[in-house]
Amino acid sequence: MFDDSYYAEFYHSKLIQDLTSSIAENESALKINTRIINEYPDLLKQWEIDYKKFVTDPETEYADGCTTIIKYTDCADLAVTIQKNKIITAKNKEITQNDYSEAFRFNSVIENDLRAQRSSLAELNSTSTDSLNSNIGEYSIGVAFGNESIYLRSFKDNPISGETIRVMIHEFLHAYSFHQNKELPAAFDEGMTDYLTTKALTYNEFDSIRVSGYPLEMQVILALLEKIPYESLVRVYFTKDEVLLKKLITQHFPETSYAILMKKYNEIFESTFHVNGNIMLRHELMIH
Repeated sequence: MFDDSYYAEFYHSKLIQDLTSSIAENESALKINTRIINEYPDLLKQWEIDYKKFVTDPETEYADGCTTIIKYTDCADLAVTIQKNKIITAKNKEITQNDYSEAFRFNSVIENDLRAQRSSLAELNSTSTDSLNSNIGEYSIGVAFGNESIYLRSFKDNPISGETIRVMIHEFLHAYSFHQNKELPAAFDEGMTDYLTTKALTYNEFDSIRVSGYPLEMQVILALLEKIPYESLVRVYFTKDEVLLKKLITQHFPETSYAILMKKYNEIFESTFHVNGNIMLRHELMIH
């Protein structure tokens, strides 16, 4: 548990760490794409060599020995081979050209990202941690950084309150259910997290909504649970399986558009964070 001054320092170093990691990943991708771009002329030359060897030369051989004067007994097989080679070499050329185009296109995007990231990193490195205290926000009682660490705000007059325990469970659920490459719509994730938190504390429905930091998000979860089995939503939450979530909503609420529902649901979520003054934390760190 950290008080605000300790958290500001932790938050500052975490931002720098995440940005540095992202810059390294983008620089690696840029290097790979640049290699693909630089190798493109040589790959085209190799393709021309292969095409002559496997298509042009056999076609000449076929014309010489299988048309006017029949010199070979395997002309039919040679014709089939030539046709297969045409297909293979055409596919290889298409792949080479697509790789070049994608590498060229992505490098433009990556270079723009890198400029922004390096600028942000330079700004962070010149920023005092004291100036970050004002950005923590009144409602930043807890934050989970993936499944690596959890921040719990410490209040000197009441360090272990009922609210602290509730937030501790909420953030633990985020950390425990974290998947590196999978995530659910933020509104559903927060609503379900708070629902499971209050369920663990055996709150009734009224008290669950009353104490929740995401009361509107949780009400949507309660509405979904009127038709979708509890076990199914729990499976969605812990596996971060949005395909299954969409399937369940479409199956049990056929009159509802999943895309429109999630758009409106996330608008509620964004409103919650703007009210709480906490939107900066989520957007910059991608944390919960």
